[in-house]
Amino acid sequence: MLLLQGLRLGLMTTPAEENISEISSNSIYFIEACDCGKNGKCYFSDEDEQQCKCDTGFLVIQGELKYCKGCDCGKNGKCYFSDEGEQVCECDIGYSVTQKEGNKFCQECDCGKNGKCYFDNEGQKQCDCDLGSLIAVKEGNTYCHECDCGNNGKCYFGDEGEQECECNIGFSVREKEGIKYCQECDCGKDGKCYFGVKGEQECECDIGFSVREKEGNKYCQGCDCGKNGKCYFDDRGEKECYCNSGYIVTEKEGNKYCRKICDKECLNGGSCDENGLCKCKPRTSGDDCSIIDDCYKLGCDFADARCVYDKGNEVAMCQCNNKTHLYADGKCRATCYEDKDCNKGRVCTRTEKGKYLCECPPNFKGAMCEINVLCEVLEYTCRTMNAQCVVKGSKAFCICPSGKNLDMKSGLCVDICNLEHCVYGRCEMVDSRFKCR
Repeated sequence: MLLLQGLRLGLMTTPAEENISEISSNSIYFIEACDCGKNGKCYFSDEDEQQCKCDTGFLVIQGELKYCKGCDCGKNGKCYFSDEGEQVCECDIGYSVTQKEGNKFCQECDCGKNGKCYFDNEGQKQCDCDLGSLIAVKEGNTYCHECDCGNNGKCYFGDEGEQECECNIGFSVREKEGIKYCQECDCGKDGKCYFGVKGEQECECDIGFSVREKEGNKYCQGCDCGKNGKCYFDDRGEKECYCNSGYIVTEKEGNKYCRKICDKECLNGGSCDENGLCKCKPRTSGDDCSIIDDCYKLGCDFADARCVYDKGNEVAMCQCNNKTHLYADGKCRATCYEDKDCNKGRVCTRTEKGKYLCECPPNFKGAMCEINVLCEVLEYTCRTMNAQCVVKGSKAFCICPSGKNLDMKSGLCVDICNLEHCVYGRCEMVDSRFKCR
């Protein structure tokens, strides 16, 4: 037999010629190819079996036809074959072995400094986290998160391996993108603070307290409607009561609470007694205390005003429908703030009820404040004697006008100069007296 590079020369004989030791002219010769591919050399063993001697980094694949298979894990790792002939990838930092269609290669795989990254049988990225870290996901990326709740709490892992935070006083657990940490959260000493699903601050207040919000900050404030209802603060911060069935909100001395409902609501400050009947305030009556006994005497139920009950003084009073007006002198009058709000000679004056009305100055009256009250009695007397009424201090006097003097005989104001004084001369006024020239 002749062995050539990659070829084998053989002899084919007939059955009858099997025992013939010499090759006759009738023998048939054949050439058998030997090929292991471009990555190795092929030869035949003494037993006429094809053998492959592969180049470095390649492995003989056994089968009907042997060939040299390459070992390549990609540019991000080193490839070699184990003693059992298995391809092994030694990947660079940040990469791990994955497999596709039976071929192994190094693919980017990073779980951070707190764990090791690998791909499972289905090619999914997995993280094997160090002790004290746990798997977390941020923006779709899985990584190992160190157990850390920040400077305001202690971090630990629960029974199922989940991260938990034990926060300091004034701080509470908040979660974002799967990571828990301690953030400032304080509802005051009368409640517990926590963060809702959307990250908003929430307060769980103690009994007798309710959540109130001011400038975006929630806290617990005293809020009690009694044992028959729940207390809360509305959007304006006003206390409100949500009463149980059979009870109604009532107010006493500015404090709201829940009381038992009477057959009718008790009006004008009336209260419901233990028997479910209205107990009325003085000068009110009726099943629901709606009748104000003295209203008919006041007669103020007209278009601009109505009769109401003053709970503080327990009396009936007239109240203007327009809150900027005050009921005075049997009618509703506009209130003022300063003198320029008034006209017709009036000035802004404080009344006994504490509000300000446009009034005439002291000792004057009339539509234009033209009548002096002190001169009102002397007005006729002064006019009949041709004099004028003048007020000095708190008294009124009749005074003759300029150029006239009181004639004691007639009791009238007459001209100082007249024909009787200077018959043959000219009368002149000198210091309220006459002089003939």
